[in-house]
Amino acid sequence: MGAFQTQLAVATHGVNGGRSFQLLTRHDSQKLEAFFLAMSFDQRRACFGGGMSDEAIVTFCRRLDWQRVTVVARMGPYCPEAVAMVYPLDDEADAAELSIACPLDCDRTAIIRTLIVLAISAASPFYRMLIVQRELTPSDVVRALLDIAAGNGASGDIIIIKLR
Repeated sequence: MGAFQTQLAVATHGVNGGRSFQLLTRHDSQKLEAFFLAMSFDQRRACFGGGMSDEAIVTFCRRLDWQRVTVVARMGPYCPEAVAMVYPLDDEADAAELSIACPLDCDRTAIIRTLIVLAISAASPFYRMLIVQRELTPSDVVRALLDIAAGNGASGDIIIIKLR
């Protein structure tokens, strides 16, 4: 992970206002919980594919398998402002799902692109491909994914990013 830590430092260079890109660990579960709880109903529905109550979010964050899930965050001064999560698909060692949540109300392009690149970098030693569910992904994230993963597959409801 030394090279990945260097990538996080490079991505953070020039980011203003006490913001940084970080790899979250199980010690950050309350920060992740606060991030999801701060989302509106529509943001939660877009992120999780359905409505999520506060109680469901708390349960989700507390039961997250930090040994198997990778969470890269754009951190603000107090808590995450955007996250990329890489989940293994069941017990399949070759593929994982990538999801991006960025509820910021600003030009999110640079943040989203950086999170995608960092998530791909974090996942590439462990997986052959990342799968993104198109219907759960905002259009600006889809555009960034298709741009970054040019030459990879996009079919119907999924985008496939080949890592190796």
